[in-house]
Amino acid sequence: MKISSDWFLTNAKKPNKMMCEDYVIVGCDSTPYLIITDGCSSSSFVDIGARILAHSAKSIIENYRLCDWTTNYHTIGKEIIKQAASVVPIFNLPIECLDSTLIIAIDFSEKIGVLRYGDGFIFRVNKNNELDTIFSCSFKENAPYYLSYYLSNINSNKYKNLVGEKARHETIIKNNDISEIDVSHEKHDIVFFDKKETSCLLISTDGIDSLFDFNNLKKINYFDVLTELTSFKSKDGAFLKRRCKRAFEDYAKNNIYNTDDVAIAALMIEEEDDVGIFC
Repeated sequence: MKISSDWFLTNAKKPNKMMCEDYVIVGCDSTPYLIITDGCSSSSFVDIGARILAHSAKSIIENYRLCDWTTNYHTIGKEIIKQAASVVPIFNLPIECLDSTLIIAIDFSEKIGVLRYGDGFIFRVNKNNELDTIFSCSFKENAPYYLSYYLSNINSNKYKNLVGEKARHETIIKNNDISEIDVSHEKHDIVFFDKKETSCLLISTDGIDSLFDFNNLKKINYFDVLTELTSFKSKDGAFLKRRCKRAFEDYAKNNIYNTDDVAIAALMIEEEDDVGIFC
């Protein structure tokens, strides 16, 4: 089985942001993985904090026993944020710089597991090259429960008082069937995909839901955006960068722009006679 990774990152175009607060890391060594972060715009220095958080997650992935990831969702999250927090004082930054969504996808042999801390998208292209599954997550008051809150005075009980008991809104689309549910921010947010049924597994920040048509003054449906971004002409090399670059160029020609930063990462899974991992 051949596994390749790729990523795409762009800052918000309208208004045009000079500084991107999303970040991506991908790896295809002994354990293929994807990491994306999305810094909270209302907090300070999150462009730096999002990078620190992503690299802390990378370090934990490389040093933590993978079998533990499937059952220790909160423990893993706390280990990541603890390591990130230990770095922040070196740069004399406020701890709020770590206010960021974190999404991680990891190859667990027969399955790919995705852990999401915050908001964003998880989506899958099946072996028929069809976008058949989307997991979308948002929060009431646009206030995700970040890992950094484990470190601050915004603990779980205070967060409940601010946002409510069931702050996380999940939308699941499977083969055009849509289900929606409100759940506690404390609920484990981890999903698994069978690699034998998956052609491409992708994760993205919520900026993918920010594309706006400035000619017709309407928002572009994220399902249409994700369908466009997963219409791969080729699975070789920088397959995701090529597709996203072309798609965003075409959108711009029609005065359609993303109003938030966008980070996307993907694992392409292909069957082959010789087992190997390629990046």
